Amino acid sequence: MTNEAMAAPAHLATGRTRQILTAGAFFTFFVFGFVDNLKGPTLPALLRDLDFSYSRGGTMLLGAYFGFLIATLVAGVLGDRLGNKRILFAAGVLLTVGIFLFSRSSAFGMLTLAMGVTGLGLGAIEVGGNALIVELYSTRRARFLNLLAVFHGIGSLVVPLYAAQLLVRDFSWRQV
Repeated sequence: MTNEAMAAPAHLATGRTRQILTAGAFFTFFVFGFVDNLKGPTLPALLRDLDFSYSRGGTMLLGAYFGFLIATLVAGVLGDRLGNKRILFAAGVLLTVGIFLFSRSSAFGMLTLAMGVTGLGLGAIEVGGNALIVELYSTRRARFLNLLAVFHGIGSLVVPLYAAQLLVRDFSWRQV
C-alpha cells in the first residue's frame, strides 16, 4: 500500500476501496478474537512444558492485558494523527512480533514481554478497527460495528476447536 493510500482519510473511501477496508477491518477482528482466546487452550500445556506455576501463567497473561490497556490509551490519539489504517498495520506487526517471540521463548520475563507486545497489537486492533468503521460509514454505522464484533466472536469460537485439534495430536503449544 502506498503512503498516499495509507494516509488518505477512510471517510473519503468509496466503492471498492471501502469494501476492501471493511473486509480488512472484519479480518483484523477475526484475528483479534482468535489470538486473544488462544491463550486459554494453550496455557496448561505451556505451564506443564516449562514447569511454571499457574501464578506465573497468570502474570504472563497480565502482560497481555497491560499491553492492551496501553494500546487503548494511545492508539486513538495516534489514529487521529496517522490514520486508522496505519494503526491496524502497526497492530499486525505487533501481533506478529509478539507471537513470534512468545513461540520462541522459554524465559518467564521474555514470555511476559511477548504477551505485552501481543496485547499492544490486540488493543490497537480494538481501537483502530472500530475507528476505521466509524470513519467509513456515516450511516449504518451501528450495523457495521455490530458486524465487526461478530467477526471477533467467530474468531473466539473457532480457536478452541483449532487448538484442541492440534494439541490432541501432540503439537506443542509453541506450534499452536
